[in-house]
Amino acid sequence: MLLIQAACKPVMSLIASVLITINHPAGQKTISISFGSHEVAMIGMGFVLWVISELLVEGVKLRAENDLYVYYV
Repeated sequence: MLLIQAACKPVMSLIASVLITINHPAGQKTISISFGSHEVAMIGMGFVLWVISELLVEGVKLRAENDLYVYYV
C-alpha cells in the first residue's frame, strides 16, 4: 500500500497541474511533477516491508516442510 501511495502522489500532482492550466492560452500551459524525500522514504519503507513479508512467507514454508520430518529418538 505504501508503494502505491508513493507512486500515485506525483501522478496526482501532474494531473492537477494539467487540469488547472488546461484553459490557459497556448504557451502558458504547464506540467508540473513533484517527487520529494517523503516519497523516496515511503518507497524505501514499502520495499523494506515487502522484503520482510517475503522472508516471513519463506520461513512459514520451511517450517511446514520441516514439520513433515519424522525424528527417531
